[in-house]
Amino acid sequence: MGIEAYVTVPRAVSQSELEAITSELRSAGLEFDEPAAAERRITGVEEFVFVVAISTSLHGFFKRLGEEAGSDAYKALKGLVARLRAKAGAPEDGIVILQDQRSQTRANLTPELSDAAYRALLELDFEDLSEGTLTWDDPAGMWTQDG
Repeated sequence: MGIEAYVTVPRAVSQSELEAITSELRSAGLEFDEPAAAERRITGVEEFVFVVAISTSLHGFFKRLGEEAGSDAYKALKGLVARLRAKAGAPEDGIVILQDQRSQTRANLTPELSDAAYRALLELDFEDLSEGTLTWDDPAGMWTQDG
């Protein structure tokens, strides 16, 4: 049984890209209905282009990654992010948004983030976080939260 998720993809995604994204996410253990569609460019405090937005129990999703990949769970997540961006035909600056359903905490991920960032993300306790966006602070070697 997979981890229940809500998935949003850009309206500009072709049918073949949508099928590739859907297949990749289901292979990662996520279960969801037909993905919702939104504009690819999101504006707010900052503007960014997204590949796919996934709202799920991050604790459950990360636990599943750990059960399947062991100590390489961070590599599995980083690889998933890279494959999603490639399959979506997204620009180089496209991000994958992971959002915890309970806390509403978001992390904007790219394959360019360091292994240390992915390891640290998997170790976060999302039960202790509140709504906001996580940002990787490379010099400090930790995720910080705004909002």
